[in-house]
Amino acid sequence: MKINFKRIATVSLASLIAFSAIQPAPLAAEKSIYSTINTEAGLEISFGEPTVNTTAFQAFSLFNSEVLLSKTEKVDNSLEQNITIKPTQVNSKINIPLEMNDDFYLVLGEDEYGNTNGAALIYDAEGTSVGVINSPVSDNPDLKVVDAEILDGQTIQLDLESTQEITEDSNLMIKATATYYKDYFYQTGQWVWRDNDLIALRLYPNSYLWSGTTNDQIIKSADSWNKVKAVHSGNSNWYNQSSLEDQYFCHYTFARQEYNWNLEPARPDVGTTKTIYHRCNAPTN
Repeated sequence: MKINFKRIATVSLASLIAFSAIQPAPLAAEKSIYSTINTEAGLEISFGEPTVNTTAFQAFSLFNSEVLLSKTEKVDNSLEQNITIKPTQVNSKINIPLEMNDDFYLVLGEDEYGNTNGAALIYDAEGTSVGVINSPVSDNPDLKVVDAEILDGQTIQLDLESTQEITEDSNLMIKATATYYKDYFYQTGQWVWRDNDLIALRLYPNSYLWSGTTNDQIIKSADSWNKVKAVHSGNSNWYNQSSLEDQYFCHYTFARQEYNWNLEPARPDVGTTKTIYHRCNAPTN
């Protein structure tokens, strides 16, 4: 929303004071002392106070939101923020800021139709993913997140709608996780010689890769690939990265039942479609 500075300038100080006096008092977010998580580089990430956009007096951008009651808890290397949504707030937009380095930013995951629901990747200044935001979960099946947007690079805005009349408070939980290589793989990958005389990077995926909603899985596939690159790309056996990436996403999509995956740099870079056509193993001749 654009700020109408000319209109604001015409409002007297007394009017602003009177207007602010009728606003509901902010509810402080309840945080535990363990309210931050750390990336692999040791940088901290935490949740800020969530707010809800109010529909009244939209011209006054400084006064058109209120703090939501929330509680943040740390579980392993994740933060779970539970937000109370009152019946009067179910058809509104809420803003959930992350507190992290100024050069960190969020990117939403989208399904094949371009739909977003709040699932997002956390990127550092170098453009490497360092964590994920899971799709929000409501304890009320009638409270839905119908859309999401990133504001200022570090705030997730959720568009809420109710499918039925809601008369009691609802809880919306959103989880941020600083992800490590070990979150996605049972053990560190190994370079091995296969029976076909090709050297391969052997990976050992675990079920966390496919947990959550479709958008959760999309961001985890991208984040896990970034972890593979970070750990293994310095090895002298690593080359032909585009082919390795196509093989990785082919295995992710079609070989989730396999105990291990073998990514072979010698396989030609034929593009994603042909890699899938060849069952992740494009012929070498």
